[in-house]
Amino acid sequence: MKIRWTDESLRLRISPSELTALVIGESIRSTLAIPGGAEWSLLVLPNARSSELRTSDATVEVRLTADDIWRLTDGDAEGIYFTTGRGDGVVRYFVEKDFPCTHPHADEAREPETERFAPTEGYLRRKRLAGHRP
Repeated sequence: MKIRWTDESLRLRISPSELTALVIGESIRSTLAIPGGAEWSLLVLPNARSSELRTSDATVEVRLTADDIWRLTDGDAEGIYFTTGRGDGVVRYFVEKDFPCTHPHADEAREPETERFAPTEGYLRRKRLAGHRP
């Protein structure tokens, strides 16, 4: 799972095998162990009563309903998108399929090769319009 956060959003990009795990009812977790003993984790929990964002100690939990996971399995779906909070405390969070990158990474980033979804036609069309070559 790839995780990106900003002051207003949390974006998760999952692999095909991670989606399969959610479909069969398994949770997926990613943990960053920081030297000195601290850890930060993100946990995606399937089969929740409602899709929501929660925290527990040093763990962010993304809870997903079976219906939302099912929507993500659609071949044309690129992700599922949510908003939580009110007023100035709004946070957007998404779970998206991880598609191939359209730009090279710096060698120093040491990006590992990962399993990816085949791009959807909508994804390819947007990249062509933006001038990228997937």
